[in-house]
Amino acid sequence: MVVPTFGQYVWASKLLSSFFNVRRNIPRALRDSNYGRQWGNLLTLGTIHLSPREHPMTEKFMDYLRRTYPAAASNVLFRMHDDQDVAMEYVMSHLDEERTWAVIDLSQLHDSSDEHNADKGGSFTIRLNYTTVPNTALVENYVASGLSTRYQRYFLSGYLTLQRTLNEFVMSESGCHAANSMDPFYTMPMPTAAYDQNVFFLHVGYLLGLVLTMAFLYPTSRLIQSLVEERETRMKETLLILGVRPWAHTTSWVVTSAMSFVIITFFMTIVLQHIMLHTAFALVWFWLATFGMASMAFCFFLASFFSKAKLAAVVGPMALFASLLPRFVFFGTNRYEAIGAKYAASILPGTALAFGADVVGDYEYGEQSVGDHFWSGDYSFGTSVFFLIFDTIFYMVLAWYTEQVIPREYGAAAKPWYFPVMWCFPRVFSSYKTVADGDDDLSVASLAKTGKGEEGEW
Repeated sequence: MVVPTFGQYVWASKLLSSFFNVRRNIPRALRDSNYGRQWGNLLTLGTIHLSPREHPMTEKFMDYLRRTYPAAASNVLFRMHDDQDVAMEYVMSHLDEERTWAVIDLSQLHDSSDEHNADKGGSFTIRLNYTTVPNTALVENYVASGLSTRYQRYFLSGYLTLQRTLNEFVMSESGCHAANSMDPFYTMPMPTAAYDQNVFFLHVGYLLGLVLTMAFLYPTSRLIQSLVEERETRMKETLLILGVRPWAHTTSWVVTSAMSFVIITFFMTIVLQHIMLHTAFALVWFWLATFGMASMAFCFFLASFFSKAKLAAVVGPMALFASLLPRFVFFGTNRYEAIGAKYAASILPGTALAFGADVVGDYEYGEQSVGDHFWSGDYSFGTSVFFLIFDTIFYMVLAWYTEQVIPREYGAAAKPWYFPVMWCFPRVFSSYKTVADGDDDLSVASLAKTGKGEEGEW
């Protein structure tokens, strides 16, 4: 980054201040904030205090400014002081009267024309208002959260401009060829992080799964209410009487519900693309679509336990939200810890989504695409997608099973809880039924022969 020259900085300040009056047009709350203070020197060019007054380098520095930047030097107010302490005392006692750009002390800068001090070199001191430059009193500056933008204050406050000007002056006095003020002067912020990070996911990434689950609560409530209303109004039995096949009835519910959740996930993905800047649109949509299918199957399963639609509409979203809560049991773990317990908890669709959201948040925090690390880690993003697909099949099977075994007031009689075993071993159960039926006939015949079949004795 190129540091502006003394003339460029003064010209930019005059240009900005000509547009509006800082004290009149900028509210004091903004002017006194950290954001407003970093623009203070640029919007209101202050006084430069030089010391010591009688030092030869001070006079030479003023001559250098008038020679090199005549227009800029004439637009800046300079004050001379006997030493640095007097200059600081004057600045602190006139805080309300005038703004100070900087206090420059050249007492340690030796005159190169002096034969006795020509080889001693020297140093200079630049002091600025602490509100216009970064705070250097910090014991530790964390750079892992990305590149700090506080370095910009060194540009906006004019500190780097003054440092460049003094460097050019010193080099011109020493006869250095690089003293040309038109040569670019480059600088860069330090320390610089090895990679960038999105701090948004550092602070709210753990809430991503919670927010996504809450977005499905209302669609879940509507679906489970519609399912139970059909049972409550006997509409399903009516359709079956009219000749609708059971498989056709179930397929229609699955297709229409899936279309609703797919459309919802499409619009959710559009919104999420504003924060998930590095994850592909198709991948986010597929991930949310699998959760939508798992939520749909979860609704089918829950609907089989209810006979009142209003009660189901209230309990259904609560159950889906409760399926997210086991994720917070593993709040302090990473993707390499408690894997078996996480697999077991992922049978609940909300928890499987939340674990996947944590992985997405980790990679978005590091500004990387989760698609490039689909199976990275013991519990990866691919693991979350797998369990969401598994949950869809699992809860659809459970919904079909509970629909068969839970007794209803109308319609077909409930099957025994072990009826899948009857399907697997049909010969065993058919032989058992034949023997049982023969025993019943034998019992009736034997009772008839004994004469106990008379009327009034049964």
